[in-house]
Amino acid sequence: MCVYRFVEERILTCACPRCGQAFVDFEGCFALTCSRDRANFCAYCLADCGADAHPHVRTCVYNTAPGRSLFATREVFEAAQKARRVRMLKEYLTPLAAADKKALLEDCGAILTSLGIDPTKDFA
Repeated sequence: MCVYRFVEERILTCACPRCGQAFVDFEGCFALTCSRDRANFCAYCLADCGADAHPHVRTCVYNTAPGRSLFATREVFEAAQKARRVRMLKEYLTPLAAADKKALLEDCGAILTSLGIDPTKDFA
C-alpha cells in the first residue's frame, strides 16, 4: 500500500476537484458532474469548471478526442487519466531528493502498476 496518502488520494484517485469524492463511472461525455455536490469538471484534467464543464472540455489542452469532441471512449478516458497521473506525480516528485523519490515510487509501486504505470520507465 502506498504510504504517501497525498499521492494516493490527490493524484492517483479520480475524484471531484471540489469535494474529493472518488468516481469510477464514465459514460462517454468528458464534461462530468459530481453526484455529491453537483460540481462540473473535466474528465481529462479534473479541473473544476464552475457551472458548465462543456466549454472547458472542448478547449482542454489534454483533450485527445477526434475534433476535440466532448465524447470519447472509455479507452481514451483511461489513457487521459494515466497521462494525468504521470504528469502530476512527476510534478510532485520534482523537488524531492533522489532517495525520497525512489522510496515513494517503491512504496506506491503496486498501485502504480495496477493503474498501468511503470514506476521504472515512466519516472526514469
